[in-house]
Amino acid sequence: DDAVASFARVLEVGLPTEEPLLAEARLLRGCSWDLKGRREQALADYNAVLQLRDTDDSHRKARGFLKRPYQGRVGS
Repeated sequence: DDAVASFARVLEVGLPTEEPLLAEARLLRGCSWDLKGRREQALADYNAVLQLRDTDDSHRKARGFLKRPYQGRVGS
């Protein structure tokens, strides 16, 4: 279908919680949900990122997107 489905497939693989790709996939799926106007799903993914290991500044990014929806720009 789209990016949301692609990230969902990554998440379904069952990666260990310390795997950096897991936080990145959750964060990016949240961004994809925001771009589709599906804020509740995006919030769930951003909150899930905060439960995972902080990799590539994922916690800071997720906290930022919890405050303001992703709008298609890096650093939004």
